[in-house]
Amino acid sequence: MNIIILRSNPILPDPRVEKEANTLLGLGYKVKILAWNRRSLNNREIYGEIKVKNGTLPIRWFNVNASFGNGMKNFLPLLFFQIFLIGWLIKHRKDYDFIHACDFDTVIPAWFCSKLFNKKYVYDIFDYYVDAFHVPNFLKSKVEKIDIFMINSADAVIIANESRKEQISKSRPKKLYIIHNSPDISDVIDNKEHGVMFSNTQKLKFAYIGILCAGRLLKEILEIFQEHQEWELHIGGFGPYEQHIKSIADSNDNIFYYGRIPYEKVIEIERKCDILFAIYDPDVPNHKYSSPNKLYEAMMLGKPIIVAKGTGIDETVQNFEIGKAIDYNGESFEQAITEMFEERDNWRCMKHRTQILYNKHYAWEIMNTRLEELYRLISVD
Repeated sequence: MNIIILRSNPILPDPRVEKEANTLLGLGYKVKILAWNRRSLNNREIYGEIKVKNGTLPIRWFNVNASFGNGMKNFLPLLFFQIFLIGWLIKHRKDYDFIHACDFDTVIPAWFCSKLFNKKYVYDIFDYYVDAFHVPNFLKSKVEKIDIFMINSADAVIIANESRKEQISKSRPKKLYIIHNSPDISDVIDNKEHGVMFSNTQKLKFAYIGILCAGRLLKEILEIFQEHQEWELHIGGFGPYEQHIKSIADSNDNIFYYGRIPYEKVIEIERKCDILFAIYDPDVPNHKYSSPNKLYEAMMLGKPIIVAKGTGIDETVQNFEIGKAIDYNGESFEQAITEMFEERDNWRCMKHRTQILYNKHYAWEIMNTRLEELYRLISVD
């Protein structure tokens, strides 16, 4: 059985897609990824592959130039990308049995071709579109109605945590599964080095590797680390702030910028740091249901984490005492660091507590079983 995964970024990395695809390979499915390369002016390649534990994932890039976080300016590039997806899915209609659509910006081609060729599609909602992105007010209700229709039409729907049931409460999915953004422990259990150059100072080390954009308190945090040379920031990823962060890192010995890196290197950097953070702006509606990779990575690694109040995950962090939940401002972040440093003697107990929590409720082995059940059930429907 063949599965096509649709994603509106170039992958490389995309931890959730890579983990799900790796699981499906391990279950015996053949998996191919269709992805959007938005930096087509810098990269003319259209074919590639991703090495994962269970094999190799072929990837087909559609090169349509666009920027991340550009809102409605990306409408035409997105439309072209979707047309290219539909064209490929029509041309290769005999080469796949299931379409696994990631987010709203790939689900319409999945729905269209599933109806046209009697295929089954899974709608994997990483972020609920009207809450996560800048959709003009006059379009919001229309986009949401289409999204709800896509949810109701899908053979199965995946969401990233339990709280998002409320977010999609207007819909009636045929089958609903929760796949948390948990890391695969096999990425770190061997404790292998992956060629990351890392400082050997005794400074308190912090890690953030993810989307580099507004709504993450990143500019304020960069200012704090420029003022506190006794702390180290290890930051990487991609997004609109890339050049800004790189220029600051170039002029500060305590700020290390890694750019876009593979997931195994993300885990290695986080393992070598002391504290992680994932501070989302609570005024963004989607952030009330946030489920960042960083939270699960922190739990698996037994690292304390700093998050923002009012973002869903703050309750988990506070209830299980696995870090700090702060107001969304630089002063609160700075204060949290001071408090956590004073409490560092408790980190060993916290590590034990968080890893038990992770293994009981969030381990990727649990998510693996859910994904296996999902595809088994829709295969026989």
